Amino acid sequence: MTDVVGFIHSKGGVGKSTLTVFVALALHSNGLIVRVLDADPQASVHRWSITAAKSRDPLPIDVVSTPSPQAVSDEVSAARSEGIDIVLIDTPPGTPAVLDEVVKLVDLALIPTAASPMDIDRVWPTLDLLANVPTAVVLNALDARETAATVAKETLEEAGVDVADTTVPMRASVRRAFGTNPSVPAVYRELADEIKEAVS
Repeated sequence: MTDVVGFIHSKGGVGKSTLTVFVALALHSNGLIVRVLDADPQASVHRWSITAAKSRDPLPIDVVSTPSPQAVSDEVSAARSEGIDIVLIDTPPGTPAVLDEVVKLVDLALIPTAASPMDIDRVWPTLDLLANVPTAVVLNALDARETAATVAKETLEEAGVDVADTTVPMRASVRRAFGTNPSVPAVYRELADEIKEAVS
């Protein structure tokens, strides 16, 4: 059985693409066959994969560009027929047709967000979009010096929103990782374990 996980947020710039890649690598390191679908027209994950391959240290996961609803649907079907263990979908912030298709297909939706009040405010429209899908918010790219993450987590949980136990700090090495086959910090392995448990 192929599990499908979408990284979804109505706001751009929340770190969806980077989070998708590092979680995919963490899942791969646990022995899973992973495929990433890049449904964002900016194609950041797909360009990451191409750049890494050109540097002769390719990512050890399949990355497929799927910029249309039909492409997403076709690739999820192909992954299921090929016995891929898990498909991760990096989504665009503002392409309703693609988002609608992804929402139909996913077993779990993750909403990456920073912890500022402005970022948390944009979580609510995304939750509305995902009303019928198992969903968790992932506090992402956090400044370790800030206490905003604790406040954000409490605010979301008090409103009945599931929040991942794993919070992801901002790391300079992660921000520089585009186009490489990077080592995976432990925090992404912890988040990958949460994802595996949620879809099992």
